[in-house]
Parts: sequence; C-alpha cells; structure tokens
Amino acid sequence: MTKLMNTQNMWQSIEYTHTSSDGGTDYTLNHNFGKTPDLIECYTKVSGSLTQLPDIYLTGANVPYGWLKQSDPSINQSIVRVYRNPIGGSTFTLVIRCFNLGTTQTITNITPAFQWSTSEQVWPFEKAADGSTLYCKEVACGGMPNNGSVQTAHNIANFTASKVYSYFGYARDVTGQNVITLPSSFPGNTIACWLTATNVYIYNTQDWSSYSTSSVKIIYSK
Repeated sequence: MTKLMNTQNMWQSIEYTHTSSDGGTDYTLNHNFGKTPDLIECYTKVSGSLTQLPDIYLTGANVPYGWLKQSDPSINQSIVRVYRNPIGGSTFTLVIRCFNLGTTQTITNITPAFQWSTSEQVWPFEKAADGSTLYCKEVACGGMPNNGSVQTAHNIANFTASKVYSYFGYARDVTGQNVITLPSSFPGNTIACWLTATNVYIYNTQDWSSYSTSSVKIIYSK
C-alpha cells in the first residue's frame, strides 16, 4: 500500500535595507524549495521587532507594500517588488520570507487496517507459542435460539480443540440497541458457546430469539 503525506512547513528569509520610493524596488530571494513559494510575506524590522507589510496598497496611507513579481523554480529564485517608503521617508530594514507549505513524499509498505472476514486469513498481531502462524475467521451464526441450540459450520479444515488460540462472539437484538457477548452468564441463565471439529454451537435455556444477529470470531493454528 502507498500513502501520500505532507512534510512540515518550511520557510526561509532574507533582509535588505530599503530606501525605495513610489517607483518600486525589486528584491531577489533565493530559496531551495524547487518550486515557486506557496506564500511570500514582507516585514519592516525595527529594534528586532517585525511588522508585516500589507500585500495591497492602502489608499491614503504612506506605508510600504509588496508582492511576488516573478519566480523561477528552475533556479530557486523569486523576485519581490516593494513600493513606498514608510511615514517620514526614512530608510528601514526589509525582511522577506518565503514559505513552502508542504512538499509531498511517498511512504510505502504501510500495513492496511485489519478487517475481520468470513474467509480465513492470517492473524497479523500474534504468533502461536511455538512461533507458528495463527489464522482467523468470523463465523456468522444467525439468530439466537429460543430455549435450545443453533449450530453453524465453521468450515475450518482439520480443526481440533488443540488448535484453538482464542474465540469470542456477540449477539445483537433486532433493534440494534442491545448486544451481549458470547458466551455470557446471567442470573438464572447461561448462554453457552463452544466449538467442535466442524461447527460453532450456541445454547441457552431461555428465549433469546429477539437477538437476530450473532457472530463468533475464531483465532487458531494449523
């Protein structure tokens, strides 16, 4: 299985002494992204503090603003044009940052989430005590009995009690609101569940027929 994921954000910056007038000044920004930056921001820097420049001109305000003029990914270079002096016309330090918001890389050999099946498959989470492979399958057993038993073929070849690693199940009523585990024990009533060489058996002494769906999951060796 192959999955795509994004790497963490990356950014690079460069500083210039800015003295341009309304005619605009171009600044070159070199980076190593291998593509046009996803985002470029401009700041003024005063006593170590950064103030971001707007990326559009604010009517009537004598403040600098800038935008990406052009970019050449083949040489990892972008050019930013910045207009206007700050109020008072003084020179200031211009900081330009470009951002790479996420590059894509391929991650291989990701194990898909496990999903139970009515067909035999390898149990991927554990090995048997002797190191051998374990297998598993889900057996759909239908509705629960009314004071009696039901049996369902599990169709596991050459199955014996010594090969059972674990089994467990559930039964759900017709409303879908109530569920019990198999086997279960209640005051005055026990629901038994056992395996033979060929079948899954469910037995009880009361009426559980309103539980219309049941299933038993078996983990075993060969």
